[in-house]
Amino acid sequence: MKLLNKLLLICFLAVLLPLPSPGSSTKTKIRSTLSSGHTYVYLQDVANYYGFCFSTTKERGTISNKYSRFVFNYDSRRGTFNGVQINYLYAPFLRGGQGFISEQDFRCLIDPLLRNKALYRHKMRLVVLDPGHGGNDKGASSWLYREKDLSLQLAKKIRTLLQKKGYTVLLTRESDFFISLEGRCAVANRKGADLFVSIHCNAAYDRSINGIETFTMPPAGAPSTASAKSDAGKALGNKYDKNNFRLAYEIHKSLVLKTGATDRGLKHARFYVLKNTSCPSVLVEAGFLSNSTEERSLGRKEYQDMIAQSIADGIVRYDKALK
Repeated sequence: MKLLNKLLLICFLAVLLPLPSPGSSTKTKIRSTLSSGHTYVYLQDVANYYGFCFSTTKERGTISNKYSRFVFNYDSRRGTFNGVQINYLYAPFLRGGQGFISEQDFRCLIDPLLRNKALYRHKMRLVVLDPGHGGNDKGASSWLYREKDLSLQLAKKIRTLLQKKGYTVLLTRESDFFISLEGRCAVANRKGADLFVSIHCNAAYDRSINGIETFTMPPAGAPSTASAKSDAGKALGNKYDKNNFRLAYEIHKSLVLKTGATDRGLKHARFYVLKNTSCPSVLVEAGFLSNSTEERSLGRKEYQDMIAQSIADGIVRYDKALK
């Protein structure tokens, strides 16, 4: 029993993380605790750090002000920011009436959404768009459409919109030919891309599944959304961890608000093209070709225009956040 008590004391010993308060030269003390080998911070302290209010029930906690609101569902990685579905790296939890969120979520997800100054500054001249699949790799398909065709159509529409905003835009493929994952990353890295957006359509065995999801790479050591296990010591993040998430959020928010599609959330995955591009990168799944309603929508010019405009708008908003 004494040994158990000592272990519990070690696992939940609170320490203080001094952090510069936004807009202040003073320091805000954010308490932290260890749980299951990860550092967690007190949601109350995070709320104080941003000048937000904190409230909690047994099921969920929130931090909010009049402009922004995070929801944390305890013991679940799913939450929301301003009504948009996001997936935290680790599940927040409630203990002793206090809510806790992982320090990595605080630093790499929450902070870049609330503070533009948290983002790594970089130039924004060349955007590389990556239409998924191509050639003998048709991707997902339905009775009417093939993913490789739709992704190329969307990429060309996005290019036109971004060029009108003054960006230089390069596509990893201009027509229906196969290009390897390595080749896609090589295009972006060789040309010195400032941003990389890979465009796809989805499919599922369950034909009722529908909606849009947007992926970005998890920070170093953090698990993918589909994995319950940490990848600590195995997988690296990059200097754009915070930027990756902010870019993905701006694009995803724009997509679900403009199209009205089901919000399947902002997720993390170590897809090859996200791991191996040396700039902020996201991958968009614009809808499910396996769902008959969404299939028809994805083939309509008006709906494609909405998707293209949404992605372009998200990129522009991300660019403004860097200023």
